[in-house]
Amino acid sequence: MNSRYSMGGELCAQCLQPVEASASGDGLRNATLPQVYLSACSTFYCTDCSALLRYQSPDPCECMEQPRPCQIRPLTSFLPTPRLTPVGDLSPSPMEWDHTNDISSKVLTLVSQIRSFPNEKHVMFSSWTSSLDMVEKALGYDPNHIIESVRIDGKVQLKNRSHAIQQLHHNSSISVIMITIACGACGLDLTAASRAHLLEPQWKPSLEGQALARIHRLGQTRPVTTIRYVMEDSFEEHILKVQDRKKLLATTLLSNGSSLEVSNGYASMDGLAKIY
Repeated sequence: MNSRYSMGGELCAQCLQPVEASASGDGLRNATLPQVYLSACSTFYCTDCSALLRYQSPDPCECMEQPRPCQIRPLTSFLPTPRLTPVGDLSPSPMEWDHTNDISSKVLTLVSQIRSFPNEKHVMFSSWTSSLDMVEKALGYDPNHIIESVRIDGKVQLKNRSHAIQQLHHNSSISVIMITIACGACGLDLTAASRAHLLEPQWKPSLEGQALARIHRLGQTRPVTTIRYVMEDSFEEHILKVQDRKKLLATTLLSNGSSLEVSNGYASMDGLAKIY
């Protein structure tokens, strides 16, 4: 369950808000507060909703042979830590920094892409702050090749967002900016970058377009490359199909075609149902 949570994208089943865990203040570097709760049928709940469900028992769950309310317990998550360097050896070898077990294959591929183009600046978009955390750790895992980055998410104040953009434009050591797509879809000038990375597909294709328009806009002097990361045989492939249906429906409804062409273009109740 910790592995599933660390991938990001988990929503509270009650309020549909992203579930997050925050670092503890007891001095333990890798411990986090149990602000995420899990039911017996592997359903995530946030702190507020889990407290409410303790007083108001949820409806019987059919995940067991005899339907009954699931028990809800806190899920304690642990942040990955690099392997310790043996005493007397101050220059760890690559084997001692084997992080492949701590980082998802998608993030490893992203970091590999960034390393392959060191002379270009990169923008990474994701829906989840937990994904930004994972990428930030991955960029700094190799002590001999740390990739400097800045980030913008919902917790970053407006003046600090402007500072991060200025760092991207004018600081040669900053090669990556990480942005939650809700913050980066409008109002930012990211023309200092020429490579965009979408860590997961979005339900709204227009949101992706708005985010990419921050890079491919007036003032951009270089070709822009966009890379979308999609896990094979995962729910993300379904999201891509939904995107295609939405684009087809929008194109058909805005066209001047005949009623027959419109009916053949998913502009029907059946087509709308497939989108959702």
